[in-house]
Amino acid sequence: MPLTAKQLKDRKHYIGSSDVPKILGLSPYANAYDVWLEKTDKLEPQTFISEAAEAGIMFERGVLEWAEKELGRLLYDPQKLWFRHETLPMISHPDAVVIKSGCPVEAKTSGLMSPLPDGWGENGTDQIPQIYLVQCQVHIMLADAEVCYVPAFLGGRGRRMYQITPNKELQEIILEASQDFWDKHVKLDIPPEDAIPHLASVKRVLRTEGKLAEVDPKLIEYYRAVKDELKLAKGHHDEVQAQILAALGDAEGSIGGLVTYYEQARADVDVKKLKEEMPEIYEKYRRDLKFRVLRLHKEENNG
Repeated sequence: MPLTAKQLKDRKHYIGSSDVPKILGLSPYANAYDVWLEKTDKLEPQTFISEAAEAGIMFERGVLEWAEKELGRLLYDPQKLWFRHETLPMISHPDAVVIKSGCPVEAKTSGLMSPLPDGWGENGTDQIPQIYLVQCQVHIMLADAEVCYVPAFLGGRGRRMYQITPNKELQEIILEASQDFWDKHVKLDIPPEDAIPHLASVKRVLRTEGKLAEVDPKLIEYYRAVKDELKLAKGHHDEVQAQILAALGDAEGSIGGLVTYYEQARADVDVKKLKEEMPEIYEKYRRDLKFRVLRLHKEENNG
């Protein structure tokens, strides 16, 4: 279930179950550097929710309702669904708890907006992607539970129920890595040296107006070279795409189905026409967005 505003704010002071896979380098979406930026309060608030994440939130309640039929009554209350480590600043917020046993429940949806990733095994097993396995071990540790249930709705497979049991060796790795991260990076406010932040995170870093920083000229030159390569690759991409479309002629696809060119549709708004014909509605829902752009400039000649 979605965390409350207070829980989201409090997360800056703790390592959450979803932070641990990032610290261990198991998440494709964020790493230890991204977590460090968040825990040291260096990021602007997150305002964008991806379509896949939004779909997951929508389906999650249905997954939990099905899980309740399988496991018995569940506690959903976000205010009561948290467990804290005795000494380490670590906290766990499962999606639900089985009332009878106190076992945590972590609902998942996967493969709804994109192909189903590897790692999902047979129903009733503990075969789930590593990123979720680590998250469940945190729930088990902090809740002192015998099992963490993972009800899942998987694209192309439907409903599945997985059961994760304690793994003491993995739990020790989690605790050691989390303590090390907190002591060496969060407490001392030093970023991890062996990680590069994801672009989506570092774009949200709070900036000081007018402040200038030293940037290695070699890094800037490397960026120039990468941009040139990207421009060249984009040109090749467009050329090859044009060749394929020309080879299709007036067809919508190739024999064998290796390539298709079907018409698609999506809703859109004619902003110019809306502004002209319904200016009051346009002004009511208009949003002035502010964003930063990384630009390269020629080196100043000081001679």
